[in-house]
Amino acid sequence: MQNLQVGQLVYSTAGSDKGQLYVVVGINTKDSRVLLANGKSRKISNPKPKNLKHIKETDIISKDIQERILKDKKPSNADIKNFIEQNMHVVAV
Repeated sequence: MQNLQVGQLVYSTAGSDKGQLYVVVGINTKDSRVLLANGKSRKISNPKPKNLKHIKETDIISKDIQERILKDKKPSNADIKNFIEQNMHVVAV
């Protein structure tokens, strides 16, 4: 299993969303799935469930988003979208 953290930037490696950037907003270790949001097509209120085998992690983590989720406070979709936009140039998909 990967060393994923809530708030971490990842990208999809399989499926119709291949190459899309997301932020991890939930982790389910029982069935090896994560919940992903991008603030646009996948909002925090309806995150995308994705198999761990179908994502690639990056070293980029939003501490602000991570803290909010760990305190049971949902980050805004704008925060997630802005975080992805600020870091998309760093990630080579």
